[in-house]
Order: sequence, then C-alpha cells, then structure tokens
Amino acid sequence: MTPQEWSQPLHSNKSFSRQFTPPYYSHYDYIDAWNNVLYLSPEKHSWFIWFKKGISLKFPKWFIKWLRDFGPLPSFFSQKVAKIYNYFREQSTFVLGYRLISFVASQSIKWILA
Repeated sequence: MTPQEWSQPLHSNKSFSRQFTPPYYSHYDYIDAWNNVLYLSPEKHSWFIWFKKGISLKFPKWFIKWLRDFGPLPSFFSQKVAKIYNYFREQSTFVLGYRLISFVASQSIKWILA
C-alpha cells in the first residue's frame, strides 16, 4: 500500500480483519511486516519474485528502497539483458532511484532472494 492508499494519517491505526493481539497496526507496522517477511528470515525461506507485465510502475518509496537494498543486481543480468538495461537507463526519464525497479517491473525480470 502506498501512503495514498492508506487513506488516513500514516500513524493512525487500522484494525485487523480477524481477532489479533495487538488489535491494530499503522502504516509503519505494515512496512516493517513486509521487510520482515521478505528479508529477516532468509535461512527459512527463498523468494521467487517477479512483477506481472503491465502493472503500474507507481511504487511506494519504502519498496523502492527495499528493492535497491535486496533486489536484483544489474551486474548479474545476462549480457543481452544488461545491454537492454543500459539502453533503458540512458534513455529513461525516470528519477535515478526508480530506473532499476521500472526496468525490472516493465520487463518482468525474475529473481530469487535467498
């Protein structure tokens, strides 16, 4: 969820759909949950990650940061993909921090996080 989709002040709490302790969570708890699920238990899980073609390229800043820290490295791209990425990066009007995620999402690049 982006801050706009949260549709209330980010520090305001929402209720879980089921009974849970604690009974509420904030937007910051939501972000922490994603970071914990996708990163803090690598010894227990590997994640196959890809973006469906045609998705919106509007990502929240916290997710861009997560992808920059833990996402695919352009140095691991095959020669063919690296060539296309370099062209995309040079021609792109996306802000510098959004170029990698925009490329990965728009081209449906897959990777494994382990």
